[in-house]
Amino acid sequence: MIKCNNCGYNNEGVSSTCRSCGSSLSNANHNSSETYRTNDKTGTYSLVFGILSLFCCAVVFGPLAIIKGNEAGDSKGNVGKILGIIGLVLWGLMFIGRFLLKIGS
Repeated sequence: MIKCNNCGYNNEGVSSTCRSCGSSLSNANHNSSETYRTNDKTGTYSLVFGILSLFCCAVVFGPLAIIKGNEAGDSKGNVGKILGIIGLVLWGLMFIGRFLLKIGS
């Protein structure tokens, strides 16, 4: 993994340009252990926020899961991001359902 100095995106492989912003990676930080540690923490945060968004405060934890999932760029981050989206959708459906029941009464 090579972290771009310009935008912070974690590029996989041996690319010479950043997949996110297109800048050159020749001067990028090649310390892969530091990058993996950052990804592990960020991916774990995304996963925890995604799970929390299913059970409570989806309006708060859903966006946090999505943001952290985008930062992580690994499988934990992707799962957290998906759970955050599901939590927000369920919250929206519940909000609309309660609103419709209130109007119908």
